[in-house]
Amino acid sequence: MKHHVAGCYDNAPSTHFFYYYPALEYYYGKKKMNIDLYMAAQKSLRYKPFSAADNYDCIVDSISDNNYLNGYETIYTNAEERFRILVRKEK
Repeated sequence: MKHHVAGCYDNAPSTHFFYYYPALEYYYGKKKMNIDLYMAAQKSLRYKPFSAADNYDCIVDSISDNNYLNGYETIYTNAEERFRILVRKEK
């Protein structure tokens, strides 16, 4: 919320970050804000193919040395669950 995230893409469904979705939606709702959460799991109702053109404010990705997400910076890493959260860099 500190980063004004309105749209987030979970590109690492195997990390089970989706367990946090209800809490995120609850806290955003309490603040009268909306957040759209999409994920890369094709069997999910939240599935949406990833497209850089969608300009997500936040991307959840598995931990790796691969930094293919230009324009994003890591703000949180969970080594135990093997995911990181990236937000769009402010200009």
